[in-house]
Amino acid sequence: MLRVRKLKVTALGDNLVYEEGHGQSGLSLLLELIDGKNERRKVLFDTGDNREALMHNMKLLKLNLRDVDAVVLSHGHLDHTAATVDVVGAAGGVKVYGHPHTFVRRFIKRRGKRRINVGVPRGQGIAEIERAGGRSCSPPGLPRWFRGSGPRERLRGRRSRL
Repeated sequence: MLRVRKLKVTALGDNLVYEEGHGQSGLSLLLELIDGKNERRKVLFDTGDNREALMHNMKLLKLNLRDVDAVVLSHGHLDHTAATVDVVGAAGGVKVYGHPHTFVRRFIKRRGKRRINVGVPRGQGIAEIERAGGRSCSPPGLPRWFRGSGPRERLRGRRSRL
C-alpha cells in the first residue's frame, strides 16, 4: 500500500453548508492527495443523494472533474450514490470502485406500507456507469471471501449487541 504524503478533503455534499452552497443529507468528499510516489491524485468519495446540489457545489467551487482519477463508493445506499453517472460523464470516464455488493438492490418495508428503495437509485447502476464511459471495479487486494466469490463461512452463535 502506498503512503499518502499530503491530503486535502473538500466536502462537496453534506448537511452543513456555507456561502451559496447547496446542502443535502447525503455525503460526497473530494480527496486531493500526494501519494508515496509524489504523484497528485484526485478521488471523489461518494456522490451524495442530490445530483443538482452536488453539481451546483462543484460549479461553485470551480472544480474540474476531468482531472478526477477515480470515484470510490463507500456502500450501496442512495445517500452516497445518487450522482455517480453524472460525475463519471463529467469526468470523461473514470474507474468507479466499490464492494461487489454495492449495486445489489436494497429495500425497506414497513408494516402496511409499500417497499422503498434505499439502495443505489435507478439510473445509477453498473450499466449506466459504463454507458457514461466509466468502469466498475472492485478495490484491489480484497480477500476472496470479501469479494463475494467462493464459499463463505458464517459465524454461528454470535449476535451483535447495540
